[in-house]
Amino acid sequence: MPPSMTTALDNTRRFLGLFDMLGFSSFCESRSAQELAAAYQQILASIVTATTYGTDGEDDHVLIFSDTVVLAEPRMEPRTEAVRHLFRLASLLIHNSLLELNRFEHPPFRGCVSFGECIFRKNASLFSNSDCRTSLVLGKAVARASAWEKKQKWVGASIVPSDLPDIRIAFPGLLEQLVEEGYLVDYDVPTEDGLVATLAINCVTSGHSDHILRLVRDREQQLPPKEASKYRGTRRFVEAVMNTGKYIPPR
Repeated sequence: MPPSMTTALDNTRRFLGLFDMLGFSSFCESRSAQELAAAYQQILASIVTATTYGTDGEDDHVLIFSDTVVLAEPRMEPRTEAVRHLFRLASLLIHNSLLELNRFEHPPFRGCVSFGECIFRKNASLFSNSDCRTSLVLGKAVARASAWEKKQKWVGASIVPSDLPDIRIAFPGLLEQLVEEGYLVDYDVPTEDGLVATLAINCVTSGHSDHILRLVRDREQQLPPKEASKYRGTRRFVEAVMNTGKYIPPR
């Protein structure tokens, strides 16, 4: 009989961000181990810079495995500030990823944020009578995030559309406030089923807007049509943000 799993694991409704690097397999295949290590060090540095901002360097809400980054609500009070911080981290993660398009020529991230039942434990002791420690991410919010991330056909991130009603009930007025502050944008996200209305995560700062637009436009023009379509959706999003002038709030 396996040891019983500790009851300390919490299974509560919470926000969860899931981000995957696009084209990771071909990225690895085209590089030696040494080249991959050097390039990926820069990628991880960019991720860590974004995800540890404002948390005194603590990263217990961040899990990185291969080409996947998982963000959970950081331990902050009040909870509305934790949610706001999560969306800021998600914004900076996509923003930093786009800035690296030219410098390191690595694939960018696509992702989403979900809300629902979820267990997120990092380096946790899962069994009451064992020293085994591991990380655990599972639950309905994880399943919905994984499905929506794959369904999107652009280089960006957004909230899982089906989770919006529950978020508005749990946090009245918060999403509208995050839109007003510039963290979120009402947008029709390109998907395999066409455009879907949801809230996209803003990835544009006022200081880098022109640069990001140029990098995304260059990728769109350089790639074959099928791949270029992902950057076309991102280019249109960046242009829409620039037209409204609502950028990610400064630090």
